[in-house]
Amino acid sequence: SYNMAEGGERAEDSLDLAAFTEEVYSPDIQVDKWLDLCTTAGPSGFADESLNKVAPIPWHTELECLVRIPLYMAFNVVPIILPGFVLGCCSWRVAGMVLTVFLLLLQANRHRPNSEEVRRYQYAYSERNNQKYTSLKMVWPSSIQRPAIAKPLVFCIVPHGVCPFAVSAYPFYSKLFNDRLCRFTAAPIVLQLPVVGWILKRLGVIPAKSKSILDTLVKRQESVALVLDGVAGMFNGDEPDVQRACLKNRTTIVSLALSAGCPIIPVYAFGHTSLYRVIADRFGILEWLSIKLNTSFTPFVGRWFWPLGPPRRCPVTVVCGEPVHCPKVEHPGKTGSNEQRKEYDELVQEWHAKMMHSFKHAFDIHKAACGVPNKQLVFV
Repeated sequence: SYNMAEGGERAEDSLDLAAFTEEVYSPDIQVDKWLDLCTTAGPSGFADESLNKVAPIPWHTELECLVRIPLYMAFNVVPIILPGFVLGCCSWRVAGMVLTVFLLLLQANRHRPNSEEVRRYQYAYSERNNQKYTSLKMVWPSSIQRPAIAKPLVFCIVPHGVCPFAVSAYPFYSKLFNDRLCRFTAAPIVLQLPVVGWILKRLGVIPAKSKSILDTLVKRQESVALVLDGVAGMFNGDEPDVQRACLKNRTTIVSLALSAGCPIIPVYAFGHTSLYRVIADRFGILEWLSIKLNTSFTPFVGRWFWPLGPPRRCPVTVVCGEPVHCPKVEHPGKTGSNEQRKEYDELVQEWHAKMMHSFKHAFDIHKAACGVPNKQLVFV
């Protein structure tokens, strides 16, 4: 069995994604081949430090990451600063040419691939190299092991960090737990960016809006994954004894899960806050502005203190918590009575508390194996 420890008790499974061979890492390989590679531990989790190791990678893989990741970061900010730079430094003719190219790129960005195209593109070479660069691993409890849950799943990931590399495990979210394609979310403005938006759409990313998420869960019957703490999660850095998670007010996703009747899978990504160092001002102005506009305005440095550069080579371990099986409950809406809305709000708070409990439980079980045995997870 893939998911039972000795004695038949509840187990935790681990899969070293970075160690997959290219033959196994394929959309045509049956999931059983992946599950055969699992390592299983008892309910108390894995041995100390066992999930906190950086694996060596080929030089060409590292070189590709050192070149591509800074370019990707740059493409996120160039559309913001380019118009002002062009208008300030170039002639109107040059500015017109740049604007024309920009509009053509926007037009090319309109294509939306179908589900089968997305499923295959999730195995992209770039995402595979991200998994190797971060020594990416996944851990999950037997309660979400196939065939436990057939419904679409709602993966809620924290912390965000500067760049949530845990999402590069796209095909694993779409294949490990059931056969439903998993679509990640991103800020709508990011999906409109030339190059970056085109890449994300090919990976199946949808706008981080309630309607888009609900349509994916209910109409498409596909899973959804989102980084739940958003931009605010960039500023809950790598403190020695405390890891803060912005979850106390994140109730909208619980309401959506209730509307769809889909389980929430809390996911904690160990290592996210160690990949980059955020350079925040002492007054918190950039943090306030970033959260207010839902776009980062804060500088950061990665490996070798390189601004907008590649991340440090730290292991990232994606730990799934116990599923939160939300019942299907319709939102009373504006036509509902005050009493109905009050009951619904209390129900949302009840299931939100269960979600946070699952986060805390998963964190505490695996923190020693991930190299932070004394850290405490604190919700803010």
